[in-house]
Amino acid sequence: MNGLSQPDVAERAGVDETFVKRLVEQGILEPTEGSAGPAFRSSDVYRVRFVQSCERAGIPVESVGAALRAGRMSLAFMDQPSYRWASVTSKSFKELAQETGLRVEFLLAVEEAMGGSRPDPDDPTREDLQAASTLLQIAHAGGFSETVILRISRLYADATRRMAEAERYVWRTYLVSGRRTQLNTSRKRWRTWGCTAGRTARPPWRWWTSPGTRVSPTSGGIKRRRILLPR
Repeated sequence: MNGLSQPDVAERAGVDETFVKRLVEQGILEPTEGSAGPAFRSSDVYRVRFVQSCERAGIPVESVGAALRAGRMSLAFMDQPSYRWASVTSKSFKELAQETGLRVEFLLAVEEAMGGSRPDPDDPTREDLQAASTLLQIAHAGGFSETVILRISRLYADATRRMAEAERYVWRTYLVSGRRTQLNTSRKRWRTWGCTAGRTARPPWRWWTSPGTRVSPTSGGIKRRRILLPR
């Protein structure tokens, strides 16, 4: 999928070319100049679908572009090999049903059971559904009813959603919030001992103000006392 043209990106993302041009104008997509015109990366397909979802949720394309230019957000993570979305194909649900022998209403119900909105028969299918259609054919030929297949599909989708919710909870509670709590606690300790990380990198209980003098916290403030240091 490297070196995609603008029509290729629009087709794989399921949008028109005008939308892709808007993203280029806003700096969200940065194609390179090729011999046959602008050349896009495979990850640009994911960027287009992401921004399209943002716009559907009420976040304008211009706002996403302004946030990227200001450095408040980045979509560079979409270049990682671990980040993949199934691309949209040119084959519709009706055509896939004719090719596989499955009912088009059944394929539409499978798409809905997996967590998506119910599409129309003429809507394009995704690559992963085409790959799963073989498994659906085998299950159907093996005696599995459409009701059972849809029930299992809903179960898989619900299990995936619960795993995502659990991981989000762990991330926010123990990593993000937990780390913030540790930082706040450390700052309070430094303030209590009368020093900050900017003044000294040594622990506060080893902070010597002068030879033979140590600072210690007391309820009435800072108290200095003389001690004998070993020679």
